[in-house]
Amino acid sequence: MKEYKNSIKELTKALDHDPQNAYAYIYRAKSLARLGNSHSAIEDYTQALRINPLYSDLYYVRGLLWFEIGELSEAVEDYSQAIDLNPSFLDAYGTRSIARLAVGDYEGSMEDLQKSRGVL
Repeated sequence: MKEYKNSIKELTKALDHDPQNAYAYIYRAKSLARLGNSHSAIEDYTQALRINPLYSDLYYVRGLLWFEIGELSEAVEDYSQAIDLNPSFLDAYGTRSIARLAVGDYEGSMEDLQKSRGVL
């Protein structure tokens, strides 16, 4: 746990010097998430996506955090963005299937489930 706190401290210093460093936001978000600070991690992933909006993996990971804190619509949106950027992102289809099921979109959930298995 101490290493994550130290990491956050050092990455914050790096961001003070270079606020356009997407990787510093990403690594700080990972450390924040490991410490259970999902909301701050989401904020850092959002900052990284403002710098590099074409990074599909970030939408996916931010979607996982949204799902974790119960913000299911936001999770679906992020998984969808990840899929739009990378249509062969099978994990994003699988997790979007679960999120869609949780919000009552049964048809969409089944479609995504089939896509996640490579059926469609």
